[in-house]
Amino acid sequence: MKILVILQFWGTAGGTETLNRDTVQALKDLGHDVKILTLFGPDNAPPPEGVELESLFPRSRPARIVWWRFLWRLALAKRLQTSSKVYDWIIFGHVQLLEAVKHVRIAPARSAIWVYGMDVWGQQAARRTRHLNKISKIISISDYTLSQLDLSDYPGEALVIPCCTRPEIFVPTSTPEKIRRNEILICGRMASPQRSKGHDMLFKALPLAERILGEPLRLRVSGTGPDQARLEGLARELGVSDRVIFAGRLPLPELVEAYQHCGAFCMPTPVTNYDPEFWNGEGFGIVYIEAASCGRPVIASSEGGAPETILPGETGLLVNPRSEREIAEAIATLLKNPESNDTMGTKGRELVLERFTYETFKNNVSKMLSGK
Repeated sequence: MKILVILQFWGTAGGTETLNRDTVQALKDLGHDVKILTLFGPDNAPPPEGVELESLFPRSRPARIVWWRFLWRLALAKRLQTSSKVYDWIIFGHVQLLEAVKHVRIAPARSAIWVYGMDVWGQQAARRTRHLNKISKIISISDYTLSQLDLSDYPGEALVIPCCTRPEIFVPTSTPEKIRRNEILICGRMASPQRSKGHDMLFKALPLAERILGEPLRLRVSGTGPDQARLEGLARELGVSDRVIFAGRLPLPELVEAYQHCGAFCMPTPVTNYDPEFWNGEGFGIVYIEAASCGRPVIASSEGGAPETILPGETGLLVNPRSEREIAEAIATLLKNPESNDTMGTKGRELVLERFTYETFKNNVSKMLSGK
């Protein structure tokens, strides 16, 4: 089949972009003729071999100002009018792109759209549902995100396809003696003003976990972002700056090593509604399954889609992301017993192999296209 995948960007970092790349690769591996169309480049990576990449993003800076404000909607609407007659499927990578379909009939092509989390939570979900009605299929990355949509009048099919990881890349360590038993790892962008990954509560929980265990711990922070300076200040204020390592954005080999040799992975992300319009939180959390794939136990938030990434008590623990006491106790529970800690990690790896591999993801995409 001929399939057009419409994205905001191609080749940038982040969970949404990772899933978009997995989608394109799966479509290509399934034998389809795939083209990527991006709106807000510039694009930072080549597409898979045999996949065409076209960007509508203007090259000149003055044109981009007009483009961002309104022109992209008109340009995409015009492209959809012709593309819907050429392609068997049109797949949208983000709900924002549906602003261009208000006055366009996407036919005869079948259409699908990915939804993730805060892109459709709160009043945004209600406001965009009327545009979703023009799309044949809604694909959610988690049951939680799908549950936030009012689909009472939706005429199409809504389904869940979880994110995936590559267990052949994210592998357990071959040198378990190098596991840093007193180290907690968190990976995620330090965004501002959202502060969505739970860094603050984890920093505050660190000294409490140390008191429970009776020994110093270390917290490795992977990622960058505009909120880093504030978080560095918070670490100094809490008296833990000598035990908090800001590692920056790690290249893949170093990221795998960080997962493999941490005592436990912890990202206590809350679902927060700053106002009825803007929500924040994890719709799934690929980092949870990356850590599990590396054979390490996971402490995940009890809110949002994060609980769908672990088996509580078997592959890790769920915590109230608003309770530093609960986070600290979970850290202490995992780190005080290396044997049960490693058993959880082994079971986490088994869970990934059962539910979250690329092959499973590809099969789910194939079923979505065939309607099975």
